[in-house]
Amino acid sequence: MNGQNLIVGVGLGSRSRLLSFAKLSRIAAAITIGMATCHGYADTALQKFTVHVPESVATTTPATDIVNLELVAGSNAFPTQLWNVHSNADDGVIVDFALVGAFTHQTLADVNVDAQIGISIPATTGLANWEITQANATASVRENNEHAFVQAMSDGTGSAVIGLDLSFVESSLDVVPAGTYNTEVVCTITVP
Repeated sequence: MNGQNLIVGVGLGSRSRLLSFAKLSRIAAAITIGMATCHGYADTALQKFTVHVPESVATTTPATDIVNLELVAGSNAFPTQLWNVHSNADDGVIVDFALVGAFTHQTLADVNVDAQIGISIPATTGLANWEITQANATASVRENNEHAFVQAMSDGTGSAVIGLDLSFVESSLDVVPAGTYNTEVVCTITVP
């Protein structure tokens, strides 16, 4: 303690009080500080972790990309095809399904038959609200409108199962030439 000798008196009388309370307090404080510096040190540090999640949208198509239908009288609808749409966009997404055109005969290119498209939303997950803004449409050869689209949209992050329905629209099979007919549906997802 700064080079001073410490004398502790033991005994009776006035000399027994060589160490006063104030001196003992200073000695105890010095010992405590010395112990803290000799035996441990406390410190605090901070480490920040940041994750960047990029905006993404995706669709999972049904298991098959070609769907066949054996047309018989009274049955002109393909089985419902389930498409899975996923998005983490805060503003949601717009999902368009478009018919490229009416059904076209595979070998007789000038023979076309109307196609009808429709959608439903059987299941959703996440925070988004989903709605169908255009439920059904027809690619009509007679009306010279061979393109048709349907649309659904969401208002936030989430997923939806969208059921796609497609029909070969012809009232009478006896006016439709035999053969194979094709059309395609394209799904486009955009972030508004």
